[in-house]
Amino acid sequence: MSRLGQKRSKVSVDEVQENIANKLLRVNSNTPSNSPEYLRDKEIIDDAKNNKKKGRGPSKFNLVSGQQQPKDLEHNEFGQEIGDNSVKYATFLGCMIKEFVPYTLGRWNDLDEEMKNKTWLCLQLNYKVEEWEKHPIFQKLGKLWRDRKSKLQILI
Repeated sequence: MSRLGQKRSKVSVDEVQENIANKLLRVNSNTPSNSPEYLRDKEIIDDAKNNKKKGRGPSKFNLVSGQQQPKDLEHNEFGQEIGDNSVKYATFLGCMIKEFVPYTLGRWNDLDEEMKNKTWLCLQLNYKVEEWEKHPIFQKLGKLWRDRKSKLQILI
């Protein structure tokens, strides 16, 4: 079987040599490997701790930046954001939903006007968006909120 798709864990040379020496000791020893004398000086290895991968973690993005001017957004013929600021804009929308809209809300349409105004003003502070873009942006925010709520429900 090929080892190309497998990840290798980083192990030092000393650990490999110690592991080999321990295996040789068990084979050559007259005492069983689970006897109290053998286990007295050995440390317990927790396999669950060694096999756990560290995750990426949640996005952390400042909602209010120290800039004076809002950033420009370029759009293609389909109204999608493109250009240099498009990736940061998408990240900003996701973090804004996480901060402003509670996941305990029953439906997206139950969001009150105060919360909608707060998110719209925060968006206008950071990006140049026009009034005609408000409806498509809130549709996108609704989808982001539903996706986040769905992921949280799966975890729970």
